[in-house]
Amino acid sequence: MTDIHAKLQQLLEPYRYKIEMHAHSYPGSLCSELSPRDFVRVLKEQNYDGVVLTNHFVIGQSEEPIMQPDTFEEYLENYREVRRIGEEEGLVVLLGAEIEYEYDCLLYGVDEDFLREVYNCGIRTTAEFSARYRSPEILIIEAHPFRHNFPLNAEDLDGYEVFNLHDGAANAIHFAAEHAKKHNVRYTMVGTDLHHGEHAGNSALRAKVLPKTNQELIELLRSRDYLFEIGGKYLLPYDPFDPDEADGEDIPSAHAVQDTAVFAEIKPYTDQYGCKIEMHAHIGAMLSSNSASAEEVLRGLKARGYEAVVVTDLFTDFSSAAAEAYIDRFETVRALGDTVGIRVLFGVELVFGERSYLVYGASPAWLFELVRCTPASYRDCYTALGGGEVLFVQAHPFRNGNSPEDEAPIDGIEACNMQPSTNNRLAASVRYAESQAIPIVLAGTELSAANEVGASALLARICPENEKDLGVLLRSRDYLLEIGGRILFPYNNINADSNSAAV
Repeated sequence: MTDIHAKLQQLLEPYRYKIEMHAHSYPGSLCSELSPRDFVRVLKEQNYDGVVLTNHFVIGQSEEPIMQPDTFEEYLENYREVRRIGEEEGLVVLLGAEIEYEYDCLLYGVDEDFLREVYNCGIRTTAEFSARYRSPEILIIEAHPFRHNFPLNAEDLDGYEVFNLHDGAANAIHFAAEHAKKHNVRYTMVGTDLHHGEHAGNSALRAKVLPKTNQELIELLRSRDYLFEIGGKYLLPYDPFDPDEADGEDIPSAHAVQDTAVFAEIKPYTDQYGCKIEMHAHIGAMLSSNSASAEEVLRGLKARGYEAVVVTDLFTDFSSAAAEAYIDRFETVRALGDTVGIRVLFGVELVFGERSYLVYGASPAWLFELVRCTPASYRDCYTALGGGEVLFVQAHPFRNGNSPEDEAPIDGIEACNMQPSTNNRLAASVRYAESQAIPIVLAGTELSAANEVGASALLARICPENEKDLGVLLRSRDYLLEIGGRILFPYNNINADSNSAAV
């Protein structure tokens, strides 16, 4: 760990209390597999100190059946049972809700009387609900805003659950983050959307104090003095690179510097990582259909502050002709990059069966070495060409139900594949990298369209001049990652024993 990472560790560790912000128990949510006792057990096993129980509250225009009066009473009783067991086991359980009209919104700061009033009020749309009940004591956060439909009007909300870490859905974190930034919302949120025991631990809100009442929870959220956790790694919930304030308001925007002491202390360190690099981009593939789109993507990267991009097009035909064609496309992209003013580095995505591997640190001529050894499998490829300056990083390890091949030799893993259109099980990938002590952890967009620009980046202190420099940078592990416009600390570990049970 570098001196900078060690200092960051000291600044991050005070956020010791772990809180789940989006979770469902049965029978309050019929889609949950977790009884009240199982619900508390799986959260305690993952060292949570608190949870906001956000069972589905269906009372309006929704695909789900509207809650009936007897079901409503069961809903409240389920919360009481979870809270009782939580008190026994040292877990603070606060009442929330995922209210469902034509949109799904998480409610924080509510109590039983409030939900009873809402149930009986006759409102049947999200806009009506917001107009009547939005207040300083309650936060309305749209859940998984790009999962099913376009997000709700930001004027009817306090924020968006940008980082929904449900393992079973493609939640388009990038699009949610872009939308939240565009509309300058005050709050972004993280949540596991917990329904199954194996998903416990995917995410958390990390706080310096543990809220034990809904009033204390609202005070914490409105202070914005907290961190997010994804798969056991710290994530800054707001962007310390952007100091702009909200237009016409005396408050920082959702993407602005935190107005807390620790964020002011963190910023001088994160500011040192000013070189922004896209690590997974299929730009050469665009040339066959439309060279203008390749230039558009490069200009988009440049406009978003990227200094370099690694072209990692797919390579599946291990022939000399395919290698020559690949290199020709790369050189064309590199020339476009020179015109635009962005450095283009060589890489490749090798496909073996259902798994893909990103190659970094290689020169274009390396492709001919690959062709000459004619690997029949990934293992053959790594045996022949791995273990030196060239790095092999498994791409999108949990996509399409696949899981990493535990015995396969790799130098790193693309734990944060941010391709918006697919479910990449982000938290599972991050947790896997930690559990297997994989030395290099990366983020990549798998960029193939202009609207995906900005989904992820590697942040370095010094921008690599060439492919060899890139390999040296990755081995040093002296970098940060950016996902959804937020900084992830890939090598600053959260000590599972640092949080304390509620007292």
